[in-house]
Amino acid sequence: MKLLLATSIVVAVALGVSTWFSQATIDDIIDSQLKLARDTREGSIRRESDLAVEAVANAVALPLVQNTYADIPPLLASALKHDESSSDKRMQWLAVIDNDHQVVASAGKVPGGAELAKLQASIATTKAVSRVAAASPTEWVYGTRSCSTTSRSAS
Repeated sequence: MKLLLATSIVVAVALGVSTWFSQATIDDIIDSQLKLARDTREGSIRRESDLAVEAVANAVALPLVQNTYADIPPLLASALKHDESSSDKRMQWLAVIDNDHQVVASAGKVPGGAELAKLQASIATTKAVSRVAAASPTEWVYGTRSCSTTSRSAS
């Protein structure tokens, strides 16, 4: 009888430990799959945002080079309107800044002079598109040196 009781207790403990390890393994697998999915989505958002910034930069490059600044605001407004009509709604504002660090054109709620200058300095780069963190963890400022286009995107 004692042997049967001892065997039952050992089997119950072994079953409990096995269940605990199985649950811990399942939790680890779920966590790693969630992290992988999140990283994949974030990468996709970054790539789409890079492409959006490049598209706006390419659209305003010719008017900027030709000093036809009046042609730029409708392009920026159109880009914001297109983003707003999509399900993304990532762009909050756009600004085109010339080589003298003057805002040539803008659309949306562009930050004030000091904050805009700080953001512009933070994206100064030679890369095609650069991205730096903005006010919150889900906001990024994108920029391109080719024609000094700056935008804020909420991911």
